[in-house]
Amino acid sequence: MKIIFSSKKILLLLLCSSMLLSNAIQAQVWIKAKGTPVKKKKDDWDYSTPKNQPKKVEDDSHVTPIGTVQLTASFVMNKREMCPTDSVKLTYRGNARSYSDAFYNWQFPDSSTFSEASVGVMYLKIKKPGVYRISIKLTGDESKYRASKIYTDSIEVLSPPNSSFEIDKKQVCKGETVEINYNGDKKIIETYTNFSWTFDGGFPFTEKNNTHQKVFWDVPCTGNGIIMKTVKLSTTNQFGCTSVSKQRIRIISPKAEISLSNEHPCNGEVLSVKAITCLRDANTKYIWDFGSGIDANPSIQGGEQKVVYYNITDYPTSDMVKLQVIQEGCYSNIDSVFVDIYPLILADFTVNKDTLNSGGTVTFNIGDVFSCDGGGEIKYQWKFPDGNILSSKNNREYSVRFNNNYGSPAVVYPSLYIVQDKCKSRPFTLPLYLSDIGTPTEK
Repeated sequence: MKIIFSSKKILLLLLCSSMLLSNAIQAQVWIKAKGTPVKKKKDDWDYSTPKNQPKKVEDDSHVTPIGTVQLTASFVMNKREMCPTDSVKLTYRGNARSYSDAFYNWQFPDSSTFSEASVGVMYLKIKKPGVYRISIKLTGDESKYRASKIYTDSIEVLSPPNSSFEIDKKQVCKGETVEINYNGDKKIIETYTNFSWTFDGGFPFTEKNNTHQKVFWDVPCTGNGIIMKTVKLSTTNQFGCTSVSKQRIRIISPKAEISLSNEHPCNGEVLSVKAITCLRDANTKYIWDFGSGIDANPSIQGGEQKVVYYNITDYPTSDMVKLQVIQEGCYSNIDSVFVDIYPLILADFTVNKDTLNSGGTVTFNIGDVFSCDGGGEIKYQWKFPDGNILSSKNNREYSVRFNNNYGSPAVVYPSLYIVQDKCKSRPFTLPLYLSDIGTPTEK
């Protein structure tokens, strides 16, 4: 087969052959020069290094000529706006590495307070609303450093919402309603503002986020009966700024309580009645009601009274003592105590003889006893002329021997008392005639 080449193909073959030949020659030269040092030029970078010269340490520190370090100063704030109750964080930015390198010259508003958290970090508080400029400048040893330029930034302290309010009464009685109204800027009511009330134990009639409140306090009587309570309003606007206002209310809380010496008196017994209150002074008034009791002086000034109850019925009767106290125009509760009065007890007896010779014996016979039906145990107490008191219970007959030691006829008066529970009857007495003649001796 006959192959025919064009002129273009012939030219391409010649070019490829020349490239292969050139590469072969370079490979031979490289193999020949392997292991043989190549002579460098005199101005090359790798001159011979003395053996005792310290090795070069690659870092960013370097020796700076004296007075040529330019201090730089700036800071960043974590917020551009703040409330008077908040704080802003200032973080230093610059080339000073510590307080030993330079002095931090801060300029703050006169009304501000601050504290350091760490080197280069400040927490700043400004209570008065407004726009304030804060600046910093760094200075150092003039032989080493050049002072920085003054860097200034500003922050705005937002105005909190008004939280003022008024109370219609600054002194009230226990349980009396107080009206409280917000009287701050009405414009903030139209915006998003949260109202939060606290009444220190008071009971409001409305929600605590309303601008109008009705509150009363049901407080116990402690100390002198005067209790101070705090009303507080906290308002927060749409920026999160909060304002708080407080006012104090004086609450009078009088107390009335009755103390009796005996709640179950006998007929005609005198009772001691006392008023127990938080405070007793000349201005405290007492309103008593003793029912059927007598001999009392129901003066509104008297904290202690004496009262007597009588009962002439067959059964115990009940009555009631009432008391109310007035303190600084405030009325206390009405306290009441029931009194059970035992009936009148009547003693009665008879004798088998009304004339008796000396040394003779007489028999006493107790008649009907008018006493409380269903009452306690009945006892009989005798009192005889010699002063001796004999006591017997449930013994309706009693025999006693009498001697006449007077030397002449005499009249003696033996007495009988009926005792039931704590009640004692009036004495019942009969005369007994004693002659000076002795009783004959029986044989």
